[in-house]
Amino acid sequence: MPEHNPVLTERTQNKSLRDVVLEALLALGEPVGSREILAYIRKRGYPGLKGKTPRASIQAAVWKDLQVRKSRSPFRMLGRGRNTRKFWLSDAAVKGSRGPSK
Repeated sequence: MPEHNPVLTERTQNKSLRDVVLEALLALGEPVGSREILAYIRKRGYPGLKGKTPRASIQAAVWKDLQVRKSRSPFRMLGRGRNTRKFWLSDAAVKGSRGPSK
């Protein structure tokens, strides 16, 4: 269980799950699955994932963004099927980023 970090919690408290997933993908720097995204988010202290299915919440946030924003979405899904699906960023999202913040 990661230690509670009040500074990180305050900083991420006002962000949507979509924004936190986007930040995680930028920081991780490669296509990853929802397990890796969840591990990163928990390590950073995001308080918004307290339900029984946090991986499903991550997948739903990305899926909804892809359906609503279509080609303007910063996300891309790679692979098919539950075990091979990975999430990554569109070319525009990668070019527009300043890289991971540490």
